[in-house]
Amino acid sequence: YYRDAIPLAQEYGFKNLGQLSIEKTLVGDFSPGAFIIGSWPSQKAMQAFEQHPKWPSLKATRIQAWEELKLYNDEVQKPVSLKFSEGKTYSAAFAWTNPENPNNYFQYLDKVQPLLEKVGARFIIKMVQPDLEAHDPDAKPPQQITFVEWDSPDGLQKLRAMPEYAQLSKLLRSGTLRFEFHLLKPRVHS
Repeated sequence: YYRDAIPLAQEYGFKNLGQLSIEKTLVGDFSPGAFIIGSWPSQKAMQAFEQHPKWPSLKATRIQAWEELKLYNDEVQKPVSLKFSEGKTYSAAFAWTNPENPNNYFQYLDKVQPLLEKVGARFIIKMVQPDLEAHDPDAKPPQQITFVEWDSPDGLQKLRAMPEYAQLSKLLRSGTLRFEFHLLKPRVHS
């Protein structure tokens, strides 16, 4: 798949921006092997790639290559530059919001941002209402995927130890039906 599909995608402007290994899954029952982050120059370029005559047969090989595969796509409104540093820790949060309290999760994100800054962390990208391609045709995408960069491996513990965070965690719990949280490290290629 990688030998044939990726070079073909690169002809349409696809770029691999980085690969993150899963250090630990802290919340959730899905534990992926890795996150691979890529970009297309435009929605039109991705659609042109998907119209290539070779693509259907290449795409069909995914089911043999991976036991489980989830591809999330989201169109960004302004250019985003992503760089993953070896000395940093990263996290990915997947949130399926609670329809009874749909704004609680987004309030949580707004209120946690200044606390993240206090512990040396920052949001690097938020994917809102991403599209999902998965082996399971009934899989539902989360309402948001949020990536955070942490200056130190103990940043999350520092955040959770803050008195202000206890109140915010209530918004997180009441605002989500399902939540996954993974700690990540950049995968270094030698």
